[in-house]
Amino acid sequence: MGQHRVQERFAKSFTSELWDNPGRRKRWALRHRTPEQVQRTSQGLAWSVAVSLNRIIPMPVLTAVVRMAVALEFSGDTQRCAKEGQPVSKGALHLWATTDTMVDRVIRHDPAAAQRMVGDIVRDAQDKLGIAPDVVGYALIQAMALDRDIVRSFLERSLLPGTLDD
Repeated sequence: MGQHRVQERFAKSFTSELWDNPGRRKRWALRHRTPEQVQRTSQGLAWSVAVSLNRIIPMPVLTAVVRMAVALEFSGDTQRCAKEGQPVSKGALHLWATTDTMVDRVIRHDPAAAQRMVGDIVRDAQDKLGIAPDVVGYALIQAMALDRDIVRSFLERSLLPGTLDD
């Protein structure tokens, strides 16, 4: 799902650079080269970029950083709840927009890595912060920029059965 969007974006960019840019077009606009051929070349280059994402930004490194960011933010929320004498319940945990955007990206670009990451987030929150899995799942659903149905479907597959029951 993520690779396709990356490919589309880079294909448009490459086509624009190779064909729509007057300075470069002179080098490409030979009699036998048509806009369609340049577009096919751009598609090939874009596909190469899209399938190389893990070499560009290694997913294990990205998921580790995202896990640490989520843990830090959840830790701050648990401290706030403790200071206010409130339990850490659904609605008490929040993620910064930049963090939830990165969780969203991991889900879109590598669902298998995202599943492991979410499992680690839930386990860390429970073991280190004493936060119940259903509270973590609820917080992740609330924070995500993705379509709620997609998020819920993904998290239902990633978390223990019954974790997201309301």
